Amino acid sequence: MKLILRGFADALAFYPLLLALHAQAGLAFPTVGWIALAWLSAAIGRTLPEMLRGKLPASLVHLALIAASTAAASAANWRLIGLVLPLGILSWIARLDWARTVRCSVAVGLHALVLAAASPLGIAAGAKPLLLAAGMVWLAAAFYFVQAKSLAEAGLHAGLVTRRLAVAGKRYLALWGVIVVLVFLPFAGLPIWPQVARLLRWLFSLVPAGEPAPEPTPQPVQSAQPPAFPPQEGGTGRLWIWLEYALYVVLAALALVVVYRLARRYLLNAVWWRRIADRVTAWYDKLLAGRRAAETDLGYTEERESLLQGEKLLGRLFARNRPKARRTLRREEWTAMPAEKRVRSLYAAVLAEAIKEGYAHRESLTPSETIGAIEKWRGLNEAPPSGRAPETASRGWLAKMSRPLGELYGRARYGGRVKPEEADRLGAEFPWKT
Repeated sequence: MKLILRGFADALAFYPLLLALHAQAGLAFPTVGWIALAWLSAAIGRTLPEMLRGKLPASLVHLALIAASTAAASAANWRLIGLVLPLGILSWIARLDWARTVRCSVAVGLHALVLAAASPLGIAAGAKPLLLAAGMVWLAAAFYFVQAKSLAEAGLHAGLVTRRLAVAGKRYLALWGVIVVLVFLPFAGLPIWPQVARLLRWLFSLVPAGEPAPEPTPQPVQSAQPPAFPPQEGGTGRLWIWLEYALYVVLAALALVVVYRLARRYLLNAVWWRRIADRVTAWYDKLLAGRRAAETDLGYTEERESLLQGEKLLGRLFARNRPKARRTLRREEWTAMPAEKRVRSLYAAVLAEAIKEGYAHRESLTPSETIGAIEKWRGLNEAPPSGRAPETASRGWLAKMSRPLGELYGRARYGGRVKPEEADRLGAEFPWKT
């Protein structure tokens, strides 16, 4: 069921691109059919590696399937190539199991781009309100997933959320809400701008007039420039007008919230005014008396680290699908280690084997929670093929020694002392490689 829902989400995210390509191809095929084909291609891309595990290389089979579909489409109608190739790319991307925030961001970007170029691409005017509403729904989903991810990474569960962190999500929501409205509305072609211009002209007419301006010299009439976007057929519908009013009401409400928060944060804050007065006084003393303002000793060095570091982000992205190769632990080497290091090496070996099987490790979990998560994950997934038994030999050992492994590793990691006898009992039944 989860694979079906993920494939459907991928199809809806790529719906604007399929709609634009369908309008360019000019084929008598319903758009709902292309969405169904997109869902089918995404589902095939997700299930193909599981179906061919240990039998055939999934990448080669997938490429052959895409090439065969493209060849069949070109033989039937050459205009189908422009629609079949994006479906093949979608099925290949679906294999990566991309994050929910990435899927939502891609969906918002595609909706905005296709909405901006709807008229040149020949998309019907009736599809524009749907694109606008769907883009905002995807944006709201992106906000929700980003906030949930930040809370999960911070480890603030069971209601242990600080007020500052909870308010931060609302501020980001208000800021991005204003941005998305400003990005989407210029491409909507809505009729409220003439009303705004008429209101401004009426306000300017209330200003008392001065001396009459001299009559301007008539200029030669220039030929009118063609519009950047051709006018829509049938004029502006009533749905557009009501949608425009609703969006501007939301924009006005967001602007009022921003003004209220700024006034509450600064204009009505006595501490802020006191800081400004202190800074002005310090600047005045430095300017006239030539003395430097005394710096307050905080007693610590404040260090800040940017979250937008390209090298770390790329490293995490590529390391997710390319785990580091670990050399198999041998009993002779393990016996020569100290007791604490022996316990840590067993834990690392178990974790490496679980990651090799497909377990997604989370750095925020404690050692005991990690061991429990590995056991739970292995219980939900079926046993691997018999050909891979040497790689997953620690399954049975972990089922019996999970509790002592978690206790001893916690002591070894956090400064406790592990007795050699305890480490020997822990590694006595471990499946060593001969």
